[in-house]
Amino acid sequence: SALPNANAAVLISKSDAAYGTTATSLAGKKRGPVLMTSGTGLDSSVQTELKRMLPKGRTVYLVGGTKVLSSAVASKVTSLGYVAKRLSDVSRYSTSVAVAKAVTSTPKYVFLATGTDYHNALAASSAAGSMGSAGTATVLLTDGSTMTASVYGYLNKYSPGTTKIITVGTDAESALTKA
Repeated sequence: SALPNANAAVLISKSDAAYGTTATSLAGKKRGPVLMTSGTGLDSSVQTELKRMLPKGRTVYLVGGTKVLSSAVASKVTSLGYVAKRLSDVSRYSTSVAVAKAVTSTPKYVFLATGTDYHNALAASSAAGSMGSAGTATVLLTDGSTMTASVYGYLNKYSPGTTKIITVGTDAESALTKA
């Protein structure tokens, strides 16, 4: 039998992986793949895959600003018949907040991991994404053992009684303790 169509796709830049570390949590929630392309244009292999698995009119999320995924990438996505939705802010840390907000407005779990080394963030994003379309888990990035103002502001909106913060790695633990 044929594979079901995806509901969305998430694009990340193969030249700036730090922005892609939270993509798995979004892809799990939106029921679609994470696809990696060059930052300057939409790779032909990615175009082929989008046409194969994503019905026209669906959303393609671009994680990162125009320095990460250029406006040419967004234009090509639109020309293929998809809705290009950019999730970005001034840094990978505040971009993780934009991605988290796109996943859910009521997170049950927030995974906190450093954005300076991708290993912990990828593990956190995979765990959050494993909840699938019912997912209420997000991933936020710390700047090593420092929590940025944007991440702190996001976390401060939620009660520890309803939202559990799960640190992944010693840097994230240290950032949370210091905050």
